[in-house]
Amino acid sequence: MKVDYRQLLKAATLSPRQSLMFIFGLAMPFIGLNQYWTQTLIDWRGTQGKLIDITVHERKFSDKEQINYLVLVHEYSANNKTFQANSEEVQYSNSGIDARMETLRAEKKTITIFYDADNPSHFTFYKNETKPDFAFLITMVLTGLMIAVTGYWLVKVRYKHYYGGAS
Repeated sequence: MKVDYRQLLKAATLSPRQSLMFIFGLAMPFIGLNQYWTQTLIDWRGTQGKLIDITVHERKFSDKEQINYLVLVHEYSANNKTFQANSEEVQYSNSGIDARMETLRAEKKTITIFYDADNPSHFTFYKNETKPDFAFLITMVLTGLMIAVTGYWLVKVRYKHYYGGAS
């Protein structure tokens, strides 16, 4: 069957949601590849961080709802400069906060901190966050292709509906 591309383009403009769906679906694999490539370029390095402070904070959600959490402040050195890394630990009960603080002071006296060699203030406590996420890449590619195929199919149905085109 010969397709009139002007009519197909007209059908695509008459169905902007489906066309955007198709275009976004085609873009998603490239977005995923860019994210994956960016993650591979970061040079993560590990160093020892020293626990310097633990403080108790309170978040109020309403008059009846509140939660206490501990903020742990670690200090680490990179490129002959000193940086601070904060982490939080939620406390589900108000009892035993002092005991938990003492346990954390003993357990997390020193901890490994991973930082970006180009930007040492960018850090993480978890080794798995320093590696590119291949599962994310596969998810972005497959989801993008499914969205693009669905968008294309919807534009094609609209084209057939308007112009009686056969596939």
